[in-house]
Amino acid sequence: MSFSSPASAGKDGTYCRTDETIVFSCDLGSHTLSLCASKDIGHGRGFLQYRFGHLDRVLTSYPAPGTKPADAFTVGTLMFAGGGGAWLRFQDQAIRYTLFNAIGKWNPKGGTAEVSGVVAEQSGQPSVTMVCRDHIVGGFGSGFFEKAGLKAEGDFEIPEDAFPK
Repeated sequence: MSFSSPASAGKDGTYCRTDETIVFSCDLGSHTLSLCASKDIGHGRGFLQYRFGHLDRVLTSYPAPGTKPADAFTVGTLMFAGGGGAWLRFQDQAIRYTLFNAIGKWNPKGGTAEVSGVVAEQSGQPSVTMVCRDHIVGGFGSGFFEKAGLKAEGDFEIPEDAFPK
């Protein structure tokens, strides 16, 4: 986990700079998360970085500069009735983070609904789920995972508290 000095918001209310691609970013209420990539990301080149905090200040970023995306992140896809989704995972010190983005037929009013967010898990502690609010930019999936050379590993189930009530 690394802490940065205060920084202003990047493009589109995200932490991504204008010379980066916004892979995914969302408003979590009091915090924002962004997944930013270099424009040249591909198998063995470029970078992918998770940034989290308040838009006036990055609190956490991962991985360290110079780390290849395939060495830092694992991914997977999800299948649902009327939709599907994807997840991206990394371990930063003792905490495992899983970003997710999915659409399915779980809208309580009928039809499809999108759910996105991040789950933080630490051994011996209950997991914490932070759900994205209205402002979601981008979306990741198998096309991006393949382009970036990320490997599918493990599995993931969206926590019940992430679904609309």
